[in-house]
Amino acid sequence: MSHFNFNQKLGHFLKKVRESKDFTQREVSDHLGLASPQFVSNIERGKYAVPKYILKEMVLLYSLNENEFIEQYLKWSERSLRII
Repeated sequence: MSHFNFNQKLGHFLKKVRESKDFTQREVSDHLGLASPQFVSNIERGKYAVPKYILKEMVLLYSLNENEFIEQYLKWSERSLRII
């Protein structure tokens, strides 16, 4: 069984990017229209899958290269589906 955790990998990546952009979890949650920064924290810790509409807004907010992000996202997705 695979030990790769897609949500944790994506969450860790999003946290590193957020911190590199000097955004707080509160600022991100406010931008996304979320009631609490706790949701951002849970995403970054891999506790929740990121809804696609929120992920799209995070990519825009963090000024990520969309094509590069999609390529990496697909690699993580593929790896999370592998059994061994």
